[in-house]
Amino acid sequence: EEEEEEEIQEEQEIQEKEKKSSETFEDNHGVTIFEALAASGLRSIRYYKELTGVKSIIVNDLDPNAVQFIKRNIKHNGLNEEKVIPNVGDCSLAMHKFREQGKYFDIIDLDPYGSAAPFIDAAVQSVSEGGLLCVTCTDMAVLCGKNVEVAYSKYGSTPLRGQYMHEMAVRIVVQSLNQAANKYRRYVEPLGCFFIDFYLRCFVRVRTSALKVKDGPTSLSYLFQCVECDSFALQPLQKLASNKKGNNKYSPASGPVVGLQCEHCGGRHQIGGPIWNQPLFNQSFLISVLEIINKNKSNFAQNKRIIGLLTVASEELPNVPLFYVLSSLAATLHCTV
Repeated sequence: EEEEEEEIQEEQEIQEKEKKSSETFEDNHGVTIFEALAASGLRSIRYYKELTGVKSIIVNDLDPNAVQFIKRNIKHNGLNEEKVIPNVGDCSLAMHKFREQGKYFDIIDLDPYGSAAPFIDAAVQSVSEGGLLCVTCTDMAVLCGKNVEVAYSKYGSTPLRGQYMHEMAVRIVVQSLNQAANKYRRYVEPLGCFFIDFYLRCFVRVRTSALKVKDGPTSLSYLFQCVECDSFALQPLQKLASNKKGNNKYSPASGPVVGLQCEHCGGRHQIGGPIWNQPLFNQSFLISVLEIINKNKSNFAQNKRIIGLLTVASEELPNVPLFYVLSSLAATLHCTV
């Protein structure tokens, strides 16, 4: 009970801190952004020129030659290096360095060639309370199960090659983000996590709460996939219940949720995960973004594609991880649709 009271008190302190952070934002007139792997710096330049409310951007790259191009592009676009600030260095070390100086970023953008895994730990520590973490991964072959040992070494999860493999890839990355944040008494709130073309892109808000961190294992599940048919089942890592006093009680989940053989066809199961079993989208957030785009279509060259993507995402069932494909089910049953 004393521990619960301490955690509740900590929650109140964090809320007060977030309130002060919001007031500081108003005083400082804008958000701070860290682009970790900027290359030519064009994204940061567009951020500053096209978005309102940007106070400053750190434009970082490990390659000194790339930073020289960044400086040229900043000058070519008539911007001030005191606002759009070039920086040479390892992005993880840079984030740690700024954090040691008491500097946290409202938005951190990770868009590497390949996996973002090496940079996640520093990023979840360096984003401000309630700040936005934007993460891109292009190693889709690994995330979709081509090399399961590589996927586990990077993300701590085993992917399976099912019809849902791209969604599973997104859920693997989100669980990796949350696991990294949990080590520092932080957690992530997905706003919108998408698979697009050949990559995935996740937008998550990062908050601090010892109480919420305890929910982490209940947000993860292992996946049992039949190798003969399309049936699958999710096995949560932990379960949550309330005791007689109304306090949360966490315990290992009961299982397994499947038998030795598939109940539908008698096939064996493969085991994947853990994956994020909670919603990948904040529907109210998506709807608000849709409203902004619909009112300002001329500002978005790809407005039709963006509207289509966000509309489909906003109509997703919130608490139903993964999916079945009707044509594949029909093939298993040897029938037509």
